[in-house]
Amino acid sequence: PTVNISESQTSISENVRISAVGTNIYVIWGDDTGGIFGNGDVFFSRSTNSGTSFDAPVNLGSNFGNSAFPQIISSGVNVFAVWQDQTTGSGDIYFRKSVNEGALFDDLINLSNNIASSTGPQITVSGTSVHITWKDDTPASSSGDILFKTSNDTGVNFGSEINLSGNSGISDTPQISSSGS
Repeated sequence: PTVNISESQTSISENVRISAVGTNIYVIWGDDTGGIFGNGDVFFSRSTNSGTSFDAPVNLGSNFGNSAFPQIISSGVNVFAVWQDQTTGSGDIYFRKSVNEGALFDDLINLSNNIASSTGPQITVSGTSVHITWKDDTPASSSGDILFKTSNDTGVNFGSEINLSGNSGISDTPQISSSGS
């Protein structure tokens, strides 16, 4: 039978993404329910029984800005989520992780934290390395560049941003994948 994961009655749930490990299924989506501050937020739900039932949705964003376009990936007991968020006014890339199969998530991390608009995050994981890329309209390149950050300790700490495109043209719509080292 169909299972209503979002439990939304009056709002729009969209941009759904899914990841699975074994019998655990992890789902993330944007929802214009209004969250606690009247803007759209990013919600998460999990199933630990191959999709027979799902936990109540959890608001991963829960902040002042509009949160949208989430991505999710899982590996072993770890679940990683990224999305774009307007809390700072210009748009940033936010990250949260769970080390216990999505039961609880660590604190929110602003990965881009700049004055430009950061959009379109993508995420991949390989072993203990978490890699994230996004489009960033930095003041030096208003047409946009593709930025990248990596963590080699399962999302605890991230290195400095690396500009992957670094050109004068328009760079847009990044994608990322990883395997091994």
